[in-house]
Amino acid sequence: MRYSSKFILLSSTMILGAFVNSPVISADQLTAEKVSLKTVETATTERITADIQASLLDGKPILRLSNVSAKGVQAVKITISSKSDDSDKHTYTAELDKDGSYVVKLDRTFHDKTGKNFKAKVALERSQGITDFLSDYPFIWTDEEPVNAESTEPTKTTTEAALAETSSSSVETTQTSPTEPTTTPAPTETATTSSAISTEQASARQETKEIKPDIKGDSEDKENPESTEPAQSTTPVQAKSTTSTASSSQATTKEDKNRTETPSTVTETAYFGTEPILRNATSGLQTTGTLTVVKNQQTGSFEVTVSNVDSADGVEEVLLPIWSAAGGQDDINWYRAKKQADNTFKAMVSISDHKNDLGEYYIHLYYIDRKKKLIGVGGTTTTISKTATQPTGKMTITTANAVTGAFDVVVSDIYAPNGLKEVLIPVWSDQGGQDDIHWYNATKQMDGSYKITVDPANHKNNQGIYHAHLYFRQNDGQLKGISTAKTTVKTVPLSGKITITNNNQVTGSFDILVTEVASQAGVSEVLVPVWGETNGQNDIRWYNAARQSDGSYKVSVKSSDHQFETGTYHAHLYYRQSNGQLKGVGGTQTLVKSNTSLGKLTITNQNKQTGSFDVTITDVNPGYGVSEILLPTWSDKSGQDDIQWYRAEKQADGSYKASISISNHKFDTGTYHVHYYHRTADGQLKGIGGIQTTVEASATQPTGHISVSKNNNGFDVVISGVYAPSGVKEVSVPIWSEAGGQDDIRWYTATKQADGNYSVSVNLANHNNTSGKYNIHLYYRLNSGQFVGVGGTTTQATAQTVAATMSTSYQGTGQYTVDFANIYGQGRVNVAIWSDTGGQDDLIWYVAQSLGNGRYQLNFNVQNHSGIGTYHIHAYLTNSQNVFQTSGTIQVARTNYTAPYYSQNDGRWGGIVYGQYSVSYSGCVPTAVAMAATGITGRTITPNDVASYLYYNTQEFNRIHGAGTTGTGLVQAANHFGLRATALHGQNALINALQNGQFVAAAVGHSVFVKSPATHQLLLKGYQNGKTYVMDPYTPSMNGWYDVSYLTSVPSNWSGDLYQGSVFIQLSE
Repeated sequence: MRYSSKFILLSSTMILGAFVNSPVISADQLTAEKVSLKTVETATTERITADIQASLLDGKPILRLSNVSAKGVQAVKITISSKSDDSDKHTYTAELDKDGSYVVKLDRTFHDKTGKNFKAKVALERSQGITDFLSDYPFIWTDEEPVNAESTEPTKTTTEAALAETSSSSVETTQTSPTEPTTTPAPTETATTSSAISTEQASARQETKEIKPDIKGDSEDKENPESTEPAQSTTPVQAKSTTSTASSSQATTKEDKNRTETPSTVTETAYFGTEPILRNATSGLQTTGTLTVVKNQQTGSFEVTVSNVDSADGVEEVLLPIWSAAGGQDDINWYRAKKQADNTFKAMVSISDHKNDLGEYYIHLYYIDRKKKLIGVGGTTTTISKTATQPTGKMTITTANAVTGAFDVVVSDIYAPNGLKEVLIPVWSDQGGQDDIHWYNATKQMDGSYKITVDPANHKNNQGIYHAHLYFRQNDGQLKGISTAKTTVKTVPLSGKITITNNNQVTGSFDILVTEVASQAGVSEVLVPVWGETNGQNDIRWYNAARQSDGSYKVSVKSSDHQFETGTYHAHLYYRQSNGQLKGVGGTQTLVKSNTSLGKLTITNQNKQTGSFDVTITDVNPGYGVSEILLPTWSDKSGQDDIQWYRAEKQADGSYKASISISNHKFDTGTYHVHYYHRTADGQLKGIGGIQTTVEASATQPTGHISVSKNNNGFDVVISGVYAPSGVKEVSVPIWSEAGGQDDIRWYTATKQADGNYSVSVNLANHNNTSGKYNIHLYYRLNSGQFVGVGGTTTQATAQTVAATMSTSYQGTGQYTVDFANIYGQGRVNVAIWSDTGGQDDLIWYVAQSLGNGRYQLNFNVQNHSGIGTYHIHAYLTNSQNVFQTSGTIQVARTNYTAPYYSQNDGRWGGIVYGQYSVSYSGCVPTAVAMAATGITGRTITPNDVASYLYYNTQEFNRIHGAGTTGTGLVQAANHFGLRATALHGQNALINALQNGQFVAAAVGHSVFVKSPATHQLLLKGYQNGKTYVMDPYTPSMNGWYDVSYLTSVPSNWSGDLYQGSVFIQLSE
């Protein structure tokens, strides 16, 4: 089974590790800031938090865990190690202090004496066997002089604290703004983040933590980089410069009807290092970066530019976590900066994505290098003091399709203090006033802008000037006019390019590609009439071209759709315009050569006695794509009133053949016509050619020839030359033995063979296994309905005298297979089975399944009987009465295979940890196998027994696949404890195993038993009315009867649960 691991944004110390020191501990002094931990793995959906702090207690180093939010904590265990392979790890059991916190006293003797960088893993063991794992706590523990840990609280650098906000010049702007906003800005949707971090940068090495930030940026892949070793922390911000730009040198503020306008932009730049570069403090390798912030106080937005980007292992991505100081990190967003042509990286930030907070904003800089390592580079701050109260937005118009005249309208730099419900853009052309006006609802893009695409087809295909007005629908419902724009539309009246591609000279096929499709009146259909030149337009076909993903259109043409013509083909191009008119655009031609043979017809095997003949077709090219060959055939006598369509059968030599008889054509003689058709792979029927022949028939009475050949326990009868003037509807053959008169007579209906003959197979078991003379008569049911005798013969037959036999084989878990041989005769084989214990009080009648040739078989399970010891098995052939056939006995030592119920949360084994996971958390497979093994073997086998075998002898449990056990591991464990594992494919196989009393291990996915993405192992036993009994190792309350159809509908979708392609594994002896 597989268990999911939940990764969340950790505390500030864990998220932005490149800026924070780990707490330093020594034998003399142990002090550090308190750090918040959160769950990274849990068996429930509960989010758990706790604080951890290093300190001294009575002069000894300790770790103290406090403010634990989890309920029902029974024990706290903290595993500490300094080695990457955990070779010096030691697990401490925390003691509960009087203040409710948990304390661990550290002992250096348990760990590597030279170790320095330690990490602590915290596990909370709770009731019901639940164990939760918190995020790791890295720290430094040395025997050197104590080093004070730096504060992790957010602070400004000395340079930043000294910076004064410079004054900004104002610039006057004009926008269409018919209405005024009346409410304050509404906060936008926030992102899930962790607590605030410090902008200070640390010099100590920090352990890497896997994080999954919600990165904002372009539409590229947003998956978080792999967890890697971070670079050394870097030097703090050294310098920050601020520049304001405006239309005049004097700062002004202008009020016009309660509308306030502010300076346009402010530029701030932060450098890292003594120069505008950053060097890695430990390795000396160069890591550089410069942050430049350009603010727009009017809209409450700013652009962050990263330049001088470099790292020792290169830079693949530039990430910018940004948040406001107003609410800690409750508005944090991770931005993926987009690379520019000048090798800088840029990201656009709006306060609307940060709850519209004003004031100080924190900007941190990270690189992801080519080794997928996350490297902290530096950080800065900026202040947003927006004063604008009117909504604003910028419209940009670009050409989307120069041929059709379509254009895009993009709305950017959006500021909406009263919230933004929707962006509306009415568009119309100058031609005809506003009679073509269309209101477009703009769609929000990944970068925060909004866009519409305008097609002139929605505006009567007018050309000339088009007007676009911009409106915002605010959260209060008011519609605010923002700005206007216009553009000029010019379209191409009619265009299109037609090209011939993929001309296949073998199959006589080609494609027609139509590109540069355009029409001023719009195009609703692209039509391509195609015909071969050989016989004019007798084969013309109009194709409706299919639109491709790149905007082109395509038609596939085959000569088989054009009477197999070769030579010049013509293709014309037409558009069905939006107004319904059909317009010719152009045309082309191509040469078609096909070496495909259509086949040669030959009349063979003409039989004047029976009035029959064969039609043979040779030289049919297999590459032609023929699905069947049809031969409509009729006589001249009365037109086509006797027409029959024959399907020619393919022969071993690749030819095709059909047999024709006048009995299928009203016994007409004279001239017969045979036409030749191909059914192609796409279902089309194509006429190829034809032939004719003259048919003569001399017979006037029904005829037929009977031949007899021996088989294993009887004989075969073949009737050839079947003929009757009015036609034969059915051939009947009554057969009986001479010895008992006609007491064993049986009427056989002969089966027609491919060669036109009829046959019957006779088993003497159907005639009481009588030896001696047998009578065989031949009758025809004519098309007229008349039943006539044709002839007869006799034969000698000897019945097998071997007595019926019985054999048994044990299949495990109380199931036996009983095989019978040499049982002949009509009827079914009933088998009575009972034990000596209690007389016949546990007798059950079974019906054996026929395997043919006198063989029968049945399966039964002694769990359905009560006794042990000798079991009796009697077989009877039952028709009107029971006729004894054979009997036997078996010895049964055990009939009870009931499994005990084990819970993986049981205190006897639930808390035992294998690797990083306890049996309670990951032991559903060991528990299911233990239950089945105990029930089948009769020995007590516990989940801990199974888990220990798997962990210490295989790689399939809590190892290379993470928490849980694979399907392969389940089978290995079953085999180790003496069980046989068999994969069950399909619901019928599963039901059959359950009906036979077998245990079945079932791996299920998202269901009433487990929630995705985790999967879970169940144990099934028994079958009643479509249900089976389920034993759930994790939740005893889920034990009970469930529909088999439900269990098969929720299988595990993890490939690791499969064994030989199935998640249902039968466990037996």
